[in-house]
Amino acid sequence: MTRAELHAALSATAHDDLRAVGEALANGLEVHHLAVPQEGLWMLTLRDGVAHEPFHAGELPVAQARVAVRDAAGNHAEGGARLLGAATAVAVAAAVCDAVWAGNLPGRDQVAALAARGRAATALRDRRRAGGREATRVRFTELGETP
Repeated sequence: MTRAELHAALSATAHDDLRAVGEALANGLEVHHLAVPQEGLWMLTLRDGVAHEPFHAGELPVAQARVAVRDAAGNHAEGGARLLGAATAVAVAAAVCDAVWAGNLPGRDQVAALAARGRAATALRDRRRAGGREATRVRFTELGETP
């Protein structure tokens, strides 16, 4: 799994689960913040379909964190995360998980299990959305045709 796929999977997990795993991993590591964890709002900018002019569709709550970790054996790795609708503690936990994954550090199996739950949640959401789209599909027939 690539780090981009990991980030997508972690962002789909329950924030409480992500925070619990990240904090448990952090207890066995030396964690240094490479930047101050932050919460804020991102302005969502889109382009209209006719004149292609940018417009602001709204604001999205986001949290981000960037960390460096070192295990007891001296192995070092860095990780980062940006999550929509999350608190900074959750972003820090995701960044720790990312660092553990990137550095192949102890606890990588816990991150993989958490990511698997996130991927399963994403697959379930996608199936539900597909079912909803199918339920609203309109089938047209011309006069004289049988459906």
